[in-house]
Amino acid sequence: MMHFRVKSIHLTMLVSMTLVLYLVGLVLTSGIYLFALKKKFKEQIHLNIYFRPTTPPAQIFRWESQLEGTSGVRDVRYYSADDALRFMEQEVGADIDSVLGVNPFPPMLDVYFNADFVTAQRIDSLVNLLSASPYVRDVTYQRDLVKKLNYYLRMIFLVFGSLALLFFFISWILVHNAIRITLYSDRFLIRTMELVGATPFFIIRPYVLQTAIIGLVAGFLADALIVGTVHLAIQQLPFLIEAFSGRLIYFVLTGILLPLWGAFFAGLSSYFSVRHFLKMKLEELY
Repeated sequence: MMHFRVKSIHLTMLVSMTLVLYLVGLVLTSGIYLFALKKKFKEQIHLNIYFRPTTPPAQIFRWESQLEGTSGVRDVRYYSADDALRFMEQEVGADIDSVLGVNPFPPMLDVYFNADFVTAQRIDSLVNLLSASPYVRDVTYQRDLVKKLNYYLRMIFLVFGSLALLFFFISWILVHNAIRITLYSDRFLIRTMELVGATPFFIIRPYVLQTAIIGLVAGFLADALIVGTVHLAIQQLPFLIEAFSGRLIYFVLTGILLPLWGAFFAGLSSYFSVRHFLKMKLEELY
């Protein structure tokens, strides 16, 4: 009967820690996805450079080469006047050249940036540089969208970071209380070992090792649950695979972190709990 009771207590601790670590892992996974989403949104921002119709192609290619070597620029795409005309004819479904009798579209470059470069100040400095060229007719980009995007992303990450810190604190309290309640049933055994001459280290060590192992196993079980959750989410929402595929290393680190986190905090909670029972007076144990 006692053996069954001990197994039941350990199973309860394992289930409790697995659920807490699973929720922690979901928070970390959500954070990774938010960073991927932020990068994807910012890399959609692009700069349109419209050249004068009389601009020599060599001059446009010189600008293209120079921009490709600029820090923060991810990609530069060249569209000739004919390319722009064909694209617009496909969009509107009409022969624009026949209607107008002339190609109204200038040659242009589309410049795409790395996510870290996308701020209004940095793009404005590039716009000023390009606008000074006599060959450039106009330079445009969605400045208001960039400012709003950066503002809202900053607010989202501020709120998410605050909630994540609060959640980690709550999870630590839950793990600590679960272990303390579990060890409460051994309070008389702990005091008995002290009375027969056992040192605090001798008493504490087996409890720390035992709970650390349970925390480690709980971390691996939480990893399995997270993998299953992510797999199910990708099946239901296939577009998530693009965000997750480029960040495999972060998921691996999360998978390693959870068992280590579980073992460390379980052992630490066990250490403080046993020390607490050792410091209690005998009448306080009842």
